[in-house]
Amino acid sequence: MDTLLARFHAIDSAFELKIHSDLPAERGMGSSAATAVAIIRALYQAFGQPLTHEQLRADADISEHIIHGNPSGLDVATTSADAAVWFHKGEDPVDLPFHLTSYLVVADSGIHGQTGLAVKHVADFKEAHNRLATHAINHLGALTEAAKDALLKNDVLHLGQVLNRAQAELRTLGVSHPRLDQMIQVARQNGAVGAKLTGAEWAAVLLLLPKRLRMLPKSRPRLNK
Repeated sequence: MDTLLARFHAIDSAFELKIHSDLPAERGMGSSAATAVAIIRALYQAFGQPLTHEQLRADADISEHIIHGNPSGLDVATTSADAAVWFHKGEDPVDLPFHLTSYLVVADSGIHGQTGLAVKHVADFKEAHNRLATHAINHLGALTEAAKDALLKNDVLHLGQVLNRAQAELRTLGVSHPRLDQMIQVARQNGAVGAKLTGAEWAAVLLLLPKRLRMLPKSRPRLNK
């Protein structure tokens, strides 16, 4: 914020900033990037300055580096976009237009993300079981490509299979959690086509639900238990 105020020659300006957010913190859902993007847009508008998308991302990256040290850029790319994007670190994000005839739902586990601990666990696991870990990591990369293709083709059943296979590999690497495993089991028993952990490790589950609204109220209380 100081960087922007200095840029606008308004470092001594007084104002009130209120933030209202429905994104839970410390879940790996990009809440810090979303907040940065919202504040940047608000400040540019308040001071009557034009803002390009490239400048928005550059300014948000300043905040993310302060908060996370060496962020991938994924959170800024997604929270500043108007639609889904395909992201590779070091490359410009590419629009990923899809029209899925089902629901993608993020269920919060209530557990704060512990990315550093999970990364260390994977590193230790790879050192002890190099071949198994390498295979799992490479397979996850291939599954990511398969998920993109399934989204573009609106292949719901295949996407569900991809999510389930990815979760199996994540469990192999030891980055799942009993709470997440329970939520995934309940979701599948209640009609979810696929499910895997998402966000910061242990923080949330991504569910692929069929387009039947009656399934949502039936499964929600069971996921909350």
